[in-house]
Parts: sequence; structure tokens; C-alpha cells
Amino acid sequence: MTHIKVPTVIVFLLIASILAVSCSEQTGGKPDSNIPNKITEPQETDDPNPEPELPAEKFDGYEFAILGRPSAEDVTYREQFFDADAENGEPVNDAVYRRNLAAEEKFNITISHLEADPVGEMARKLIAAGDAVFDVLWEQRVHIGSLATGKMLYNIKNYPYIDYSRQYWDSNSMRELEIAGKLYFVTCDISLNNLAGARFLYFNKDILTDFSLPNPYELVYKNEWVLDTFLQMVRSVSRDLDGDGEMTNKDQYGMLTELFSNDGNYLYLLIGSGIRYTENDETGKPVLVLMNDRTVSVMQKLIETLGDTTCTMEYTKVAAGSDTSEFLHIYDFGRSRFAAGQFLFVQNGTNAAHQFSNMDADYGIVPNPKFDSSQERYYHKLDFHCTAMGIPVLVTEHERTGMILEYLAWLSSINVVPAYYEITIKTKRFRDDDASKMLDIVKDSLQYEVSDCFAIGIVDMLRAAFESGNLASEYQKQQKALQSKLDKTYEMILELEY
Repeated sequence: MTHIKVPTVIVFLLIASILAVSCSEQTGGKPDSNIPNKITEPQETDDPNPEPELPAEKFDGYEFAILGRPSAEDVTYREQFFDADAENGEPVNDAVYRRNLAAEEKFNITISHLEADPVGEMARKLIAAGDAVFDVLWEQRVHIGSLATGKMLYNIKNYPYIDYSRQYWDSNSMRELEIAGKLYFVTCDISLNNLAGARFLYFNKDILTDFSLPNPYELVYKNEWVLDTFLQMVRSVSRDLDGDGEMTNKDQYGMLTELFSNDGNYLYLLIGSGIRYTENDETGKPVLVLMNDRTVSVMQKLIETLGDTTCTMEYTKVAAGSDTSEFLHIYDFGRSRFAAGQFLFVQNGTNAAHQFSNMDADYGIVPNPKFDSSQERYYHKLDFHCTAMGIPVLVTEHERTGMILEYLAWLSSINVVPAYYEITIKTKRFRDDDASKMLDIVKDSLQYEVSDCFAIGIVDMLRAAFESGNLASEYQKQQKALQSKLDKTYEMILELEY
């Protein structure tokens, strides 16, 4: 197993040393539509997740390369877990190492991780040059769509040996990221980025007690964890901690907010309230379904509370005038203030939990609230920068790629995900059994939005609506342009050969 960083500014200097690529693999080829997935009927077994039935193939030391984002500790969104150099006693690292070793031994391959940031820029340069030095890529969903419409990725809906019915392939992503009956990117257990990036709510238990507020856990169990209750709690706990008679970034608030970026809290709470931006029609074309009475109601509630600076404070204002030099960015600094007890709620994923490991106050986690108790289930939007998997058009050995990906995904589901989820997250980072049950809810309720992947502009419209306070007006101004972009994306996907 090797780990290689590919600087974006130096495109080709290391290519020759990365992989020995035969001339036959430089021209790409469409997967043979006559080759079935070759997924055999599973044998009767008590194992709910049995090993996939794959041929006993060996690939003569082939180097299987994954192109993805950097995983260094000083990089945001680093929880990819593609490689590990050796076992070191850390559960996830060791599980990744053993997973890769098992795949290497099964197929007689080596697995390498090529790092680039941004991934898409590097992928474009390599593909345009015909350099087949990587077999699969993981790119942020907000950028990966342009690789598909740029004719750089395969339609992997019926890719050989990949069995999308298995639990280690996210069925939600397969269903919700499809356009025109085609699927150019998907998520699975090989990368933990989506599990790490699903955004939910952290809460300070001490502040709840101080203000005699209801326990969110009990509200979830009674199906009473709803938007109005959450927003009322946000409005209930403001306190002038330093006694100067003013509410500043030294005082206590209901929520630490992120409002004016592509990850505004209102976006996650809209999705949590059962609202979708788009749905596919009978032809597989995405159409706008965002605007309805519920959307207007939820947005107005969020504007009134999250935009109220007497009970919430935005990250930039929390950091204003403070020394943030020891933090990676102002978001890490802001979360340190949640750990210091200044906020009842903060919204983030499990990838932020390590920042609260030494928090003096006790904390818990809870799903984003439902709109009301009649809503059947919870929904959780992923961080805007979470990744998806695509296969570049330069790959020619489709059966080999499918076998390796299927096996890696299965190995990840039985080794890496349990290590991350059960040990690192449930045991090490979260402090009570209730939190683990809440995390199960989050994990089972991930939602994907295809418009996020193709720069349609819905998030920009919603941000403008939040800032102006008038969703109906902003939607009316942009509706035709948004649907036009969706139509154009559909047409481009429909025309793709691969």
C-alpha cells in the first residue's frame, strides 16, 4: 500500500513513477453492455452481509490507484480513509490497513492513494492527457457533476460485479443521484466521508439543565422532536455571561450559526423538515419541487430565529477580535466556543466530535428536527463538500475494476465502518448510549440532492432568500433559470455515450 501526494501545480512529473500503465489502457473503452454484472444468486446463509461471489482472479501485481482528497491532519474534510501505511493500534487506521491488505492478497494487486486538491482539476489534466494513472476517484459532490457532463466518467449503473443491492453501496445515493436512467457517481463504504459529513445537532446538557428545558433524547423517543420545539429552545437561553450589559461574542447564545455560505444551517433544517429541491419525473429528468406551503413556512421560521442576533451568533462574529491563529479556520475556533459552554446548539457532523472530547460540560447529539410529528422519518443533508465515487473513462479493464471495488466495499462494511462507527465515534467521541442511538438515526436517513452536484444554483437562491427574508420573491425571480439549468443538465447526460 502506498500513499502519494500529487501537487496540483505539478501535473505530470510523478506520473511515470506512480503506475506502470500499458499502452492498451491509454484510450479508454465503454463497458460492454453485453457483459452482465455477474452477480450470482447468493447462497443460503445466516450472514446478513456475506462475502460477494467473485471470480478467483489474480492481476499480476497491478497497482490500483484511488485519486482523492488529502488526508493530513491539517486538512479540512480529511476523513477519507483510503490508505494506511501500517498498523498503529488506532482502530480505524488498522481496519483500513487490514482491508487493503486483504484485497491486495486476494487479487495480487497493490493499492495506492493519489492525493490532489482539487481532485477534479487533477483528474481533468490526467484524463485530457490520456494518462490512466488512477482507476477510481472520489471528488466533492459539488464538483463531480462537471466531470460527468465533461465526458470524463462512466455510467456505472450496471457496472460489472458491482451489486448495488448490497448494504455497502448507499441505495439512497444510487436512487437520488441518477439522471436520465444513468448514474455517474455514487457513495459507498470504501470512504467514510459521507458518514463523517452528515450534519446533525450537538447540544450542551448543562445549559438544558440550567434553563429546565426538555431533554432532546426524550423528545425523539416520544416523536416530539420537531422544528418549533427546537427553535423555541434556541430562543430560550441567551445570557450575559460577562455582566457588561451587552450581548457580545463573550456571552451565551442558543445556537452557533453558519448562515452565509453553501453550508448554511437553514439548508440542513429545510431538508430535515422533509423538503426536497428536486425530484425526477417519469423520464428521469430532475424538476423543481422546492416551492410549497411547507417550504415557505419553514424558511420563515428559520429566518426569524436563526437570523435573530439576540439568540444566535454566526461564526464570523464569534471570531471577530479573537486570536484564532492556533486553529485551522474560524469554524474550528467557533466550535471551541461551543466546547467552552457558550452555545446550547451547534450543527455539524461526526468529523467535528474530536473537538469536544475534553469539553467540561456534558454534551449529546440529536437528529435535525422533523417539521412536525406527522412526518414519517428524519432526513439529513450531507456537508456540501462530502465526496462521491466515479470511474474515469480511461479505465479499460472494467471487470477488474468492478471486482476490486465490490470487494473493497464489502471489506469496508465489515471492518472499517464498524471501527469508525462503533469504536471511534460511539465509544470514544460520544458520551452516552442515547447519543449512539441518535447516530443510528442519522446514519439511516442520509439524503442526496442531484442539483448540488451540477451547480444549478438552488443553494444560492436559498441563501439570497434567507438574506432578503423573502423566499417567494427570490424563487419567482430565479425559477425559470433554475429549471433551465436542470433541463440542460438532463440533456447533456442524455447525450453522453458512456
